[in-house]
Amino acid sequence: MLQNRARFRSLFRSLTLRDRVMLINMFLYFLVGGTLLYRAFFRHAAWPAYLIAVLFILAGSYRFYSLYKALMRIPVDPEASLK
Repeated sequence: MLQNRARFRSLFRSLTLRDRVMLINMFLYFLVGGTLLYRAFFRHAAWPAYLIAVLFILAGSYRFYSLYKALMRIPVDPEASLK
């Protein structure tokens, strides 16, 4: 468990600016998609509102997958983050 925590700390320290922007972008996609889905459900909107909300959530999921793939390619030394 401690090794995983150290690995993720060192991974997030080694993020490039592009990866950090993608992380913020991912959270924004999830936030916008969740908000649209919430409003569409409680206002009994037409089906295009649900479709747009689901598309935002899928775009956020794709960003999450892309960021995960990028992070798993980075070689990490767990002992370096404990120093």
